Amino acid sequence: MGIDMALSVVLVFSPRPREVTEWTLTVEQGSTVSAVLQDSILRGCILGVEITTSNIGVWGRRVPLTHVLRDQDR
Repeated sequence: MGIDMALSVVLVFSPRPREVTEWTLTVEQGSTVSAVLQDSILRGCILGVEITTSNIGVWGRRVPLTHVLRDQDR
């Protein structure tokens, strides 16, 4: 992955109140929310969680799984 084609995004996961984990990830330009989540599940970052559009957001706003991420999204 070339440096000009990489984005930095932060994956924030909260399985229950007052428990938050963050990972800073480098992803390819054009990556979707779905692709980043699937990769995170495969890496073991997120286990046993049902991924639905009702609990996914970027900067506090709900987004579809097809949402294309931008640099510094969280």
